[in-house]
Amino acid sequence: MNDSIQKKKPSKLKKFAAFVFLFGGGLVVLGALMEGSNNLPSCESSDAKSTLSEAFNNSQFARMMSLGVVEVYGTKTITSSPELNTCEASITLNNAQSVDVSYRLEKRSDGMYMLTFEVKD
Repeated sequence: MNDSIQKKKPSKLKKFAAFVFLFGGGLVVLGALMEGSNNLPSCESSDAKSTLSEAFNNSQFARMMSLGVVEVYGTKTITSSPELNTCEASITLNNAQSVDVSYRLEKRSDGMYMLTFEVKD
């Protein structure tokens, strides 16, 4: 008897999601860059802060612990280029604690940008 069952290979998206899940951190991919502009948002911009909040709130850790961002403050630019901004900030959480994070805003070839973050020890 031939039990050849065809299995679909996991999509690239599923592989990427598994990578993010296994290695922590967060990821948010936004739609188009700001209207008519082909520049990355600055680390201090409201777009970057709201995207960072959204990425943190949607992370598995935050959902599991019922944590949410109340405020992003103390943002600073570490490095800046047309393709990549490296940033640091502090986040006040809904449990009254604050955490420091580093995050990157990276331009993609499709006109979108990606934000990745990591909570610092």
